[in-house]
Amino acid sequence: MISLIIFLFAFVAIYVLNLVVFNNVLSVWTITWIYLVAVVGIIAINGVVAVLCAKFMPDKWFEGNKKFYNPSKKECRFYEKLGVKKWKDKTAELGALNSFRKNNIKSPNDPEYIKKFIVETNKGFLNHFVSLFVSIACIFIMPIKFWLPMALPIAVTSFVLNLIPVVILRYNMPRLQIMLKFAERKNLKNNDQ
Repeated sequence: MISLIIFLFAFVAIYVLNLVVFNNVLSVWTITWIYLVAVVGIIAINGVVAVLCAKFMPDKWFEGNKKFYNPSKKECRFYEKLGVKKWKDKTAELGALNSFRKNNIKSPNDPEYIKKFIVETNKGFLNHFVSLFVSIACIFIMPIKFWLPMALPIAVTSFVLNLIPVVILRYNMPRLQIMLKFAERKNLKNNDQ
């Protein structure tokens, strides 16, 4: 919900800003057209990044033992101070687009399921992490006269909308690692009996 509110507020605010800035220079139709192309463009570029991460990279690149995906203790403390636990469930979770929702763990005692959950979490992290940089790079696609009133606000909004999931996914990773250890121990104990 937080992501949707940010998106809608930014969408309207940036559009109105551009109507004011370019009122005497461009027609409302031209401003609307350029703005919609820019918004759809950045969404499409983020979508391409998501598809590349989800569909074309092997799962072994996203396994939980990779250092890049595991936050440090200092980083975890930072997320605790941000109060991520209080607001993380209020954000949109689009894992259904990849056929794997990450807002609910369906099989907390199944090590294979948790490993898959970790892989999908890491794919989501990489997708949003790369999209942070793509968001900023998209500024340079627009003509210079649109940088300040249109490209920069769209890029900042996209950056924030990608930063939120990065923080949530990083926050959740240590918890998933602990859950995996418990599930593996429980599975081992059940197999020994």
